[in-house]
Amino acid sequence: DTINGPSSSSTSGTESESGSAQYTEIKVNMKNIIVLSDIHGPGNLANFPEPFVSKEGVYNDETALVVGSNADVSDVLALGDITAKLQFLTKIGKTTVITLKDTEITDLGKYNLIALSSLNNNNNCINPIVEKFVSCRSLDLNPGEAILKFVSYNNKLSLLIIGKASADVRFASMVFKEFENYRIS
Repeated sequence: DTINGPSSSSTSGTESESGSAQYTEIKVNMKNIIVLSDIHGPGNLANFPEPFVSKEGVYNDETALVVGSNADVSDVLALGDITAKLQFLTKIGKTTVITLKDTEITDLGKYNLIALSSLNNNNNCINPIVEKFVSCRSLDLNPGEAILKFVSYNNKLSLLIIGKASADVRFASMVFKEFENYRIS
């Protein structure tokens, strides 16, 4: 996948852990966003906003947004940005966005999740739900970097938005919110 948008440049590669995921790193407004998408798997940002909202504008009621219980206020504001975008994209029917804290998730396979997390001082995710899908420490994020990554679990797709700091998560949520301005191919 490649992604291009306003004031951006991109480079491509493969994720070293699995060897099967392809990623694109883009630079937007002097910040780095790394898009990880398994080209052979179900999650693909080229199909976004699916699985959360269909191309026809129908909201998927099996969607939940998750933030860590100890998250910074910036992570919570990022959730608000994403909620507003999901409501805007819904053209048919009603949108009831479920927003949960990590402590309220008992079954990872119940929802298509959008989970946000910044890192603590040990480079672990502040949101433990994100750590269930990926080892945040292994991401080796630098200040100003964030990752958007689709993962699947029990036939559900989750989008992880992980930043080195809360400001990076907030910035990545803005990319999510303005995805139409970025061409993914």
